[in-house]
Amino acid sequence: MEREIPRNVRQIGNISGGPKIYVEDYVDTFFGQISDQTEEIRGAFLIGEMEDKEHPDYIYITGAIQMYELKRDGNTFQITEETWKNAYEDCKRYFGNATIVGWFVSAPGIPAEINDEVIRTHENAFPNTYSIFVMRDLREKEDYFYVNKFNDLMKVSGYYIYYEKNPAMQNYMIASRRKNGLTISESVEDRAAKSFRNLIRTKGELEDQKQSIHFMRIASSFLILVMLVMGITMMNNYDKIQSVQKSLEALTESAQSEQEAKRVSVDRTPSVGLKKELEEHAVEKKEINKEDAAAKSGEKTTEEKTKQEASDWKEGAAEELEEGSQGDIYVVRKGDTLLSISRKVYGTDENIASICKINGLKENDFIYVGQKLLLP
Repeated sequence: MEREIPRNVRQIGNISGGPKIYVEDYVDTFFGQISDQTEEIRGAFLIGEMEDKEHPDYIYITGAIQMYELKRDGNTFQITEETWKNAYEDCKRYFGNATIVGWFVSAPGIPAEINDEVIRTHENAFPNTYSIFVMRDLREKEDYFYVNKFNDLMKVSGYYIYYEKNPAMQNYMIASRRKNGLTISESVEDRAAKSFRNLIRTKGELEDQKQSIHFMRIASSFLILVMLVMGITMMNNYDKIQSVQKSLEALTESAQSEQEAKRVSVDRTPSVGLKKELEEHAVEKKEINKEDAAAKSGEKTTEEKTKQEASDWKEGAAEELEEGSQGDIYVVRKGDTLLSISRKVYGTDENIASICKINGLKENDFIYVGQKLLLP
């Protein structure tokens, strides 16, 4: 049965090519414990598994066993028979029939780089293809992974740290603490649990952020849709709005026209006094008509009457123009009409149109006593 790929992982570096290396979190913690608190050379055998030993896609490092009495030999390291013996005993005791797939080295003062001697040491100790070599850079606190393939140690650009329950590694780390002489501020179990909780919390925060972004996208899309609907509705109602506006303007103009018409009507309505004068003028006009009728009966001929009236009107007009005028202004007196004024002032009927024109009147307009008329 194939091993399920871990879900809770943390990527270190850039992953490219194969095989992909997965290191359990307890193992990564153990690397730090045996190397960071000492100035001595430290090493460990790597416990792990491969699904296909000839061409594995994944290599899982599930445990680590410390190398005791690892010695430096020039530019490489010496793994003694005693070191191998102790490693096999610890592997069987804590990990059962697990396989040793490589080794780990932490060497203060030595650059975290491999050389030909290290490659030969690896090939002698771990001749299998795809065996692993890990070297820690104590200054940068980084681990560099190498895989044995194509008869050489090929550097791996990145790997994964995964989080799972690992009681075998946990028990080994607890048992080896006293032997290593390490003082740990928190238990291995608490540290691993804390790392796992932090990972889960980080994933939860990322999920919350994704949900918030998704909600914001939905809300934005809904808002845009509402705005589009409102815009389309407004465009459809634009003609109706224009029609209502035109109706309001027409009503306003109609009201203004009615108000203006009322004002003009009031201005042109004659007063009570003026009506009385008009009635008196009508009476006088009747008397004049009676006199004309009497003249026709034989007292005087029409031609003689006309000449006499013209002479009298000239004299009366001269007197009234002198008494009631100011320059070329004529003051209307009782009984005056446009016809009588024309006859009084000019002795003829032909100047009625001129008097009307200069005063803005019509021939059938009424004039009243005291009204001032300009004379052409």
